[in-house]
Amino acid sequence: MKRISNIIVLAAILLFVASSCSDFLEPEFENNTFSDEYLLTHPINAEGLLLNGYASLPGDEIDLEAATDNATTNVFSSGYLKMGTGQWTSNFNPVSVWTKDYMVLRYINKFEGIYKDVKWEWQYTDRNPYFLNRFAGEIFGLRAWYLYDLLKVHGGESVDGKLLGVPIILKELNQNDDLKLPRNTFDECIARIVNDCDSAISRLPFKYANGSANDAVLGKSFDGRVDQKVAMVIKSRATLMAASPAFTIGKTDAEKIALWQKAANAAAQYLKLVSGATGFSARGVDFYKATFQDDPEIIWRKRVVASSSTLEKSLFPPSLYGNGTINPSQNLVDAFPLATGYPATAEVQKTNLTLKDKRLQAFVIYQGSKLKNIAINTYVGAPNDGMNILPTSTRTGYYLKKFVNESVSLLPTNVTGAAHFITLARRTEIFLNYAEAVNEAYGPDADPLGVGLTPKAVLGLIRKRAGIDSNATLAGYQDQFLDDRAAAGRDAFRALIKNERRVELCFEGTRFWDIRRWKDNISEPLKGVSITNNGGTLSYSFQDVEARPYKDYMYYGPVPYTETLKYDIKQNKGW
Repeated sequence: MKRISNIIVLAAILLFVASSCSDFLEPEFENNTFSDEYLLTHPINAEGLLLNGYASLPGDEIDLEAATDNATTNVFSSGYLKMGTGQWTSNFNPVSVWTKDYMVLRYINKFEGIYKDVKWEWQYTDRNPYFLNRFAGEIFGLRAWYLYDLLKVHGGESVDGKLLGVPIILKELNQNDDLKLPRNTFDECIARIVNDCDSAISRLPFKYANGSANDAVLGKSFDGRVDQKVAMVIKSRATLMAASPAFTIGKTDAEKIALWQKAANAAAQYLKLVSGATGFSARGVDFYKATFQDDPEIIWRKRVVASSSTLEKSLFPPSLYGNGTINPSQNLVDAFPLATGYPATAEVQKTNLTLKDKRLQAFVIYQGSKLKNIAINTYVGAPNDGMNILPTSTRTGYYLKKFVNESVSLLPTNVTGAAHFITLARRTEIFLNYAEAVNEAYGPDADPLGVGLTPKAVLGLIRKRAGIDSNATLAGYQDQFLDDRAAAGRDAFRALIKNERRVELCFEGTRFWDIRRWKDNISEPLKGVSITNNGGTLSYSFQDVEARPYKDYMYYGPVPYTETLKYDIKQNKGW
């Protein structure tokens, strides 16, 4: 990561220059950016074009959960909260990535057009072809990342009923080009992403590591750049999305199965390289702790920040001098199974949360649980942390514990920080992707690709890591988990996979998109718990806290309204 951070200022300068561009399709004037002639003789500036792709990677996506049924926030000016409570429009879209991602793609495409001709400092040495090959792999990988990001946010069913993606742009546009580019089909975008991922995989190492004659090109100092495993993650995410119900409009049953098979193969490609079940990481609950930055669980991360207390200032409850901004919902808490693996249905199981699997205690602060070895009281009227007692208090009866570092102190007289990093992709997600795709294509007991894992086995590994007796649970999942409401086989197991994904990946930026690609209920009211303390006896009542008035057309996000005006780009239905 050192090499990236050393040039980050240059990337930031390029981003600043680009910010004057009103639209991604409008090329900048020559005097607003570096000329090609300049870049060809200034390799650091030329590489800054590529490094824009890294500088523009997302931060943590914790706040996005406030637009779902998993959480809300006490920050009423939050764009995600406004979106989740009925203010999402094509003019107001807090999740839009259109301008940012196309801006980055423009620089990546520009770099692709010049990198072979730049006078690199290693030019005319035996390392030259290796550097150029790595650059090519990075170009393909980053372009796939940003195209997938655009497709996830803006792809969907258009006003004429067609499933459309976004414009695919593979070169830097100039003033002489036709700027009125239509949206490519969704399938064309997926094909482009998969092709670029495969091109990256064929050029890059599985990971950057020292120990060979090519350390100067592929050594650990380049850790953090796109490698094979990152490209495999992007491919897995894209193919899984393409197979999901929201994106299979007009497909036959056979075509849908074929898409799930492609998604299964994409995930299996990675799992085979990490030796299937033996490659499953012990890090699940605490993967985000900086001491585990090099754990196999972490596929891709941003650089480690040596000392920060910003996240804790946002998430700590007010009694610990935090703002308590993210409040997990009762909906999410109910999704955590008991330590036995079965759902909590009895009253005692819903109120005695110590009976839940250990991830709840690690991820969520609830009445009486501890943070920094201090019991947090959330009952109505409790000082500072009680429900709605302060503007920074919880609105649901819960605070978020996941991601915080308990060694941080916000004591006004002694504020101390700790190391943090942001995870962009982790191994458990690919195991879950594999389980979902194989279940849909072949069923819960199948291992058609020779990974050494069935969907049942994958969930068994995840649940065992969470302290759940996985064998007993999975043997009776059909009846016990689903309360006799679903059919046996893949239909029943689908619900278990969805729930496990919701629990394991909560606050990692997946829930908002998962429920949309599944076409699940996106308007489930957000619930909380109100606890009264009568002389030490606690009473619980569960209630709606906030509506989620999403409409059915909001399974897909909008194209920015300004783009539809300027370039006659087709809008998604309903927007």
